[in-house]
Amino acid sequence: MENAAALQVLVEHAGISAEHTVALGDAKDDIPMFEFARVGVAMGNAGEEAKAAADFVTDDVDEHGLAHAFTRLGLITK
Repeated sequence: MENAAALQVLVEHAGISAEHTVALGDAKDDIPMFEFARVGVAMGNAGEEAKAAADFVTDDVDEHGLAHAFTRLGLITK
């Protein structure tokens, strides 16, 4: 299943709007998921196409990129 389709199934199952979603990825095949979600975040180690399609780019996964993205989005605090 394509990432965007999987996210849509999850949104429908949870009964929420796509406006309440964040998609994180590092590859060209994540672009449709970025387009579906309210916010698309590319990891720092992502390819250039994924970075260009994302709303913002966080650090590499090995540099705590997920934590930095979640902090920037206000989902967690330091």
